[in-house]
Amino acid sequence: MWTGPNGYTNNLDPNPVIPNATKLARDGTYTVKITGVPGCTATGNVTVTLIAPPPKPNLVADSTDLSYCVGNPILLSTASVGATYEWYEVVAGNPSLLSSTVQPNFTISNPSIGQHQYFVRATGNGCTSQNSDSKFITMNPVPTAQVEAPLVIRCEGESLTLGAVTTPGSGVVYYWEPLKVFSQFPLVAPSLDSALHAGFYTLSVFQGGCRSNPSVTEVRVKKKPAKPTLTTAKAQVCEGANVLLISSISQAAEYRWKSPDQTKDTVTSGNSLNLVNITQAWEGNWRVSAFKDGCESQISDPLLIEVQEYPDVTAPTPPTICQNDTLFLSATADKQIATWAWSGPSFSSFEQNPTRIPGVSGVYKILASTSFGCADSAFVTALVSVPPQISASNDTLECLTGNQTIHLISNISAGDWPFTFMWSGPNNYNSTDSIGLIPNATAIQTGAYNLIVKDNANNGGVKADFDARSDD
Repeated sequence: MWTGPNGYTNNLDPNPVIPNATKLARDGTYTVKITGVPGCTATGNVTVTLIAPPPKPNLVADSTDLSYCVGNPILLSTASVGATYEWYEVVAGNPSLLSSTVQPNFTISNPSIGQHQYFVRATGNGCTSQNSDSKFITMNPVPTAQVEAPLVIRCEGESLTLGAVTTPGSGVVYYWEPLKVFSQFPLVAPSLDSALHAGFYTLSVFQGGCRSNPSVTEVRVKKKPAKPTLTTAKAQVCEGANVLLISSISQAAEYRWKSPDQTKDTVTSGNSLNLVNITQAWEGNWRVSAFKDGCESQISDPLLIEVQEYPDVTAPTPPTICQNDTLFLSATADKQIATWAWSGPSFSSFEQNPTRIPGVSGVYKILASTSFGCADSAFVTALVSVPPQISASNDTLECLTGNQTIHLISNISAGDWPFTFMWSGPNNYNSTDSIGLIPNATAIQTGAYNLIVKDNANNGGVKADFDARSDD
């Protein structure tokens, strides 16, 4: 029979085992009493002094989220209890001793990618503590940062967006300095400025709490030519003229001329463009930009080129007029005319349809000009007919017997045939013959007879007067 502290008894085992013994409950003297067959007894005592093992360690990692990047060490630690510390990793379900230290910490260098299970226990005075609770630590791969282009060259005024090559996996974050922007494709500027935007831009990639090594892009910003001014000697021209366009920038490598309809650019190496034999199809706003070192200037302000067609001027030949009559000139055109100019023999007029009093024979020229000076001309010939120079006579006898025929005779010394004749006289006498006849003339037919002769232009009206008399 065994007896001991706190009412301990055991009468079954000669060599009892006390499980989970604690110093408080089991320290003390234990007595065994043995009873023989005849009833004889014997006793013995043993004093037990328990040594307490180190307390169960509390394992701590230096990363609160138990996540590390490959290449970084893991620092494990526990509270110091003046013992020896055994550090274990559980591999495939089996504990594997990594190291034993007298310090309450242990550094694991270069653990592999993946999840690791660690625990620690303490040993002191021959006693070993319980195993600590395990820590499950994840080792994450370090992402790789790669810029799309290590060197980017742009022109001033252009937009620039940088780019990062996509990193595989989820949870990837891209960060650019000095932009301080989290983006895979950050906008540097919508309009680049050499002083503000040229330089180096650093990309870092974050994934699983790990930061990549930096990748760098260099940005170079080239100056662009100044904005050109477009000029020409004359912007309002007639069809068929040559128009020379000139850019104010003279040292560029190339010039791009933009036509009014914007359908085609003309490229030249010099700072001028000659529009030869221009037509109305080229009328409108022209622009130009200059290129140098691969950079294009701002496009110039528009220069308006206006083209007018030449007018078609016609002038009808005026009818032949008589001397001292009014000459009527006229002209028309198929375009809007700004100025009319007539010229002729000792004559000029700026009217479209002038008159000349009295009319003068000769060649007359009409010059009609549009507002741009596009002119056409026409010529007409005016004719002024000279009136006939006439005289008249008759063969009247002094004595008229009634059996005589008097002949009225015209004498024409000037004028243009054919002529018309008009005789008139006493007793309502009329005749249109060149020689008027008065048959059976008597004294009653005597008196003043008139002759009017006109030429083919109806010129004339000259009157010749004479008397036909009888002396009876």
